[in-house]
Amino acid sequence: MFYEKENAAGNTTLNIKSDVNYCFPLHLHESFEFILITSGQMEIRIENTAYEVSQGQGVFIFPNQVHSLFTKDQSTHTLWIFSPSHIKAYASQCQNLIPECNRLDVPPYLRSLLLDLRPGDSHLKIKGTLYLLCHEFDRQARYRKRTAEQDSLLLRIFHFVDEHFNADCSIRALSEEVAYHPVYLSRYFKERVGFPFTEYVNRIRVDESCYRLVNTQDSITKIALDCGFESVRSFYRNFKTLIGQTANEYRKQNHLQGAQDGYSVDPKPQPPEAEPIRLEF
Repeated sequence: MFYEKENAAGNTTLNIKSDVNYCFPLHLHESFEFILITSGQMEIRIENTAYEVSQGQGVFIFPNQVHSLFTKDQSTHTLWIFSPSHIKAYASQCQNLIPECNRLDVPPYLRSLLLDLRPGDSHLKIKGTLYLLCHEFDRQARYRKRTAEQDSLLLRIFHFVDEHFNADCSIRALSEEVAYHPVYLSRYFKERVGFPFTEYVNRIRVDESCYRLVNTQDSITKIALDCGFESVRSFYRNFKTLIGQTANEYRKQNHLQGAQDGYSVDPKPQPPEAEPIRLEF
């Protein structure tokens, strides 16, 4: 899980990205994001809700909503990431609100307009299309209140894990850092993210170990301990649970795949490389 600084609220760039069989770990940013599935199916988790999104459907993600993308079989998609400044009227209307359901059945006319957006289009076309998206979503949506204090606490938790996942990253250590009771933090985190804090920490550790298994020659014991696991046994158990294969199998498979395809494998997820459309106001 990480915070995407390049998609902060002050960024005036509209990012557009299309991809195949895409997966991306838990993250959040200060921008709006709309993801349209153009074929197949993708599981998109937004906070504590998992959406199975099929062709012709999309999800509208609000600023600072934790989300992840996972393709089990096959999918193609296009996503648009844009600052609240692009849709000021709607962003103002929804200030301190988040949707109860993020899913949207996208009308054919809107799908065509969104997929037709290109770098260099006029500001009127870009803003008009984004406002039509907001209009269609708003017609179907119901909202609930959110608090800035809760968003701030979630960011503090994520930053703590990013800095301490390879050391003492217990709920008690977090409690001392953010000055909230451990019981409250456990309940709050599961409500916001959808699974326990300890599971999240283990996911971050396993994600880091995947990167090191493929991109270093370090032993599995060293990788396990460097990534914060107390024992190799704990590492093996969590790795098999989350990845579905052993660490040895994962390392062998990805090294072989990289050699066959003629590139150096780097499985650590990176923010989408998007085509920039810069809006000047």
